[in-house]
Amino acid sequence: MLACCIPMVFVVVALVATGVVGAGAIAYALLCVAMMAAMMLFMPGHRH
Repeated sequence: MLACCIPMVFVVVALVATGVVGAGAIAYALLCVAMMAAMMLFMPGHRH
């Protein structure tokens, strides 16, 4: 799960650092990570 989200978080941090997007973009990246974690925890299926 984290392997899918870490590259996206790095891209957002890089974009914020270069000034392409505002700091609010970090909130969207963290929201995506939180939604992915919720799906992994609360949806039935195989636990690895």
